[in-house]
Amino acid sequence: MFKSQQSNKHMTVIGLAPVERVLVMLTPPVLGMILGYFLPSIADWVAGLPWFPLQGPLQLVASFDEKWVAIVTTFLGLIAGVWLSAVAIKESLVIAVSDDEVTMKINDGTQRYSKSEIASVFIDGKELVLLGNTGQELAREAYESTPATIADAFVKHRYP
Repeated sequence: MFKSQQSNKHMTVIGLAPVERVLVMLTPPVLGMILGYFLPSIADWVAGLPWFPLQGPLQLVASFDEKWVAIVTTFLGLIAGVWLSAVAIKESLVIAVSDDEVTMKINDGTQRYSKSEIASVFIDGKELVLLGNTGQELAREAYESTPATIADAFVKHRYP
């Protein structure tokens, strides 16, 4: 899901590729709009299922036959999709590996580690782990890239 990009010959940046970023930014809003448009019809169908919870709110949404309800729910679906896209982009890990340091950006935080304080780098499941010289865990972050892409970046810059 991530693509390795060279910003210069001394740094490797691993983050969302442009195509993946566009997909993450467009897919949730479009799906939200589609779901929002059909929400009154879906609510009407689900309200007919006696075992389904929240019958009251579903019956209320299904009781409106006006076109404006579909427009409002479509708009609300768009807003929800845009919010979901923003959260997904914000929570995606960006790793910058150079010969001297590793920078990891996720959410609003940036973590920097110099090469001298990193004893080893490895992948534990779907998490990138950096260990310090005394064996302490410096960082553990979930990534979306392939393990080979991340490994190649660290090997290229001669990290243990």
